[in-house]
Amino acid sequence: MRNAEFNDARLVEVYDATCPWSRDDDFFVSAIAEVGPARASLDAASAKPGAERVTWIEGTSSDLRADAFDAAVMTSHVAQFFVADDE
Repeated sequence: MRNAEFNDARLVEVYDATCPWSRDDDFFVSAIAEVGPARASLDAASAKPGAERVTWIEGTSSDLRADAFDAAVMTSHVAQFFVADDE
């Protein structure tokens, strides 16, 4: 199965245990409130092949209805969690 590791409940438990909300998150939320989303990044992404299949919205998740999207993508978060030792 493609991307099976993202469907493994253990991954969710490990992530939640090791990445609780912290003052870093408070910083990023306040920075977005002060500066706003990165328009240049949205412009670059929306110019890529296939971008016409995406509805590009400048804002945060709080600007959307709860049922307004099929998927959410988190950017600027560099972390990997391995489910099994061989990974």
